[in-house]
Amino acid sequence: TQDEAAFRERIDDMRARYLASSTTDRPVVDDGVTNLLQHLNDNSYEKGALVLHMLRDIVGERAFFPAIRQFYQEHEGGHAETADLQRVLEDISGQSLGWFFDQWLRRPGHPVVRVDWTWRQDLSQAQVTLTQVQDDLWPTFRLPVDFEFVMEGGVHRVSEWVEGRVWRRDIALPARPTELRIDPDGWLILEQANTP
Repeated sequence: TQDEAAFRERIDDMRARYLASSTTDRPVVDDGVTNLLQHLNDNSYEKGALVLHMLRDIVGERAFFPAIRQFYQEHEGGHAETADLQRVLEDISGQSLGWFFDQWLRRPGHPVVRVDWTWRQDLSQAQVTLTQVQDDLWPTFRLPVDFEFVMEGGVHRVSEWVEGRVWRRDIALPARPTELRIDPDGWLILEQANTP
């Protein structure tokens, strides 16, 4: 719909602004910063909004929106911290989200990935390798990645949890793909590196 397209465009714009900013080397939650005005940057606004967008995907809309409503009701007119949001999301979703809050909010950066793939005709499989090539001072990210294989007659999607600097999988497909797209719906804060 037109509303979905406009929302997607806003998300893409926020992601581009964050990735082009000079604040990617800083965590969103930075207890070492005492001047609150220093928190007003692309991390707290663009990256913060994108992190909420990712949380919506990870916990699902049936948990995300009730959690946001409860969080707002509990803290309306008062003071709240990141840990308060994490607690409400964990309570309602039933998921442990410490890893997510740590890697996206308490540590700097974002994944910069190189994706390589080859086709094994004899096995009808694509071997996919995703390598995280971001600065070593940034964490290695755990990511729920949608892989979209473009082939004659349509697309084939596979969702995988990617962990580690180098992640590799053999993925069975109904036909030889001509292209591989990652995160086609734009859920992730992700930068693709040029293949050497």
